[in-house]
Amino acid sequence: MTHPTKTRTAGRGTAPRSNPFRRIVAGTQAQWAKTHVKLAHEPEGDRFGTVCAPEADPDATPITMLAVGDSMVAGCGTSHQSKGLIPQEAYFLSKETKHPVQWRTDAKLGATIRRVKYRQLAKLDGQDPSPLYDIITICAGSNDIMARRKPSDWGEDLADAIDIAKRHARAVDVMSCGQLYTIPSLGKALREELERQCDAQAEVSLDVCTRHGAHYINLVHEELGCDHSWFWCGDQFHPNAEGYERLARACVETMARERMDLILSDLLLDRPQSERVGKHVPATNGTEPDGAGRDGAATQD
Repeated sequence: MTHPTKTRTAGRGTAPRSNPFRRIVAGTQAQWAKTHVKLAHEPEGDRFGTVCAPEADPDATPITMLAVGDSMVAGCGTSHQSKGLIPQEAYFLSKETKHPVQWRTDAKLGATIRRVKYRQLAKLDGQDPSPLYDIITICAGSNDIMARRKPSDWGEDLADAIDIAKRHARAVDVMSCGQLYTIPSLGKALREELERQCDAQAEVSLDVCTRHGAHYINLVHEELGCDHSWFWCGDQFHPNAEGYERLARACVETMARERMDLILSDLLLDRPQSERVGKHVPATNGTEPDGAGRDGAATQD
C-alpha cells in the first residue's frame, strides 16, 4: 500500500491559545483516555539483527546502532519486531550508506527519559568490556509529556542521557516525541494541549542537543501521514508497520549528507573487529525488512 510522497513543513501552529476552560476539558479527556484506550502490547521477535539493503555491499564493515526508549522503539502497534521503527530505520540507513547495519533495541512501553537514563543507558556503564556503538538513538519524550513533566526537568535528564550515551557511541541521535496531537483516540482539547507541550519540549531538546553534541531529529511537525487512518494500528494510539516506515524514512532523511560521510569515514574506517558490538545475525541481502514493500512503503498490519 503506497501513498503520496510526504512534504516537509516547519510547523503547523494551529493549536489555539490555552485557557483555563480548555485545560479543564483537556484534563477530563486525559482521564477518559487512561481508562478507555487499550494500548497495543510489545510485539514478539528478536530485538537485534542485521539489515543489508540491495544497494549495500554485504561484505562492507557494518554500522552498529543501539536504540533505547519507549513504545516506538519497542515496535508497539506491529505484529513483529522486524516491522518496527528501528529495523526499518536500519534498512534505510543501509540503503543510504551502502553498508550493512547491525541494530539492537532496549525499549519499554511507557518509558520516560528517566528510565532511559537510569536503566537502559546506565547498564552500559556496568558492562565489561564497555560497548561502543557507531550510533545510539534516544527515543523518548511522549510519556514525559503525558506525565506532565516540566520541559526544564525533561531537559536535565536528556542532557544526562546524552552524556552517558556519548561514552558508548561515536554519534548520538535524539528523536523527538511522537505527534501526540494527531492521535485519533484522544479528544480535541487534549490534542491541542499536547501540541503546545510537544513544541515546548522540542525547543528544549534542540537546545540540549546543540550544547551536548547530539543530533536532534525533530519530527513534531513533519508531514508523515498521521492525519490519515492508514498510519495507525488498531489501538488508534501507536503507528502500524506502514506508519513506522514513514517515521524511519524521515529519520534517515534528516541526516545531512555531511553527517553520512562522517559515519562512513570517522566511524567505520580502520575500526578493529574487536570494537564491534551486538550479536551478528546474517543479513537478508537484497530484501527489505519485513515491514517494507519493494517500493519502500511498509505493508499495513
